[in-house]
Amino acid sequence: MNKKDKKILTGLSFTSPAPVNEAFFRRSFIDASGTAYSGFKRLMQKGFIITTSEGYDLDDPFFNQWIRMRRMRDTLPTHG
Repeated sequence: MNKKDKKILTGLSFTSPAPVNEAFFRRSFIDASGTAYSGFKRLMQKGFIITTSEGYDLDDPFFNQWIRMRRMRDTLPTHG
């Protein structure tokens, strides 16, 4: 999984279901280029992302929660 795929999954975990548009790319720090759209397509083909009536979402709610927990843990200050 490349860096852009990780940004897409992280962005979706915090804003899902989400429409794929310029605002989503900006909030997720993703360059809104053809590679971002191809990343969505690749992640859909691999089964990580699904299409809903409201936009795109992560297929596995446990994976979604794991990403959120990891991201929150990585942003907390460490005491030492």
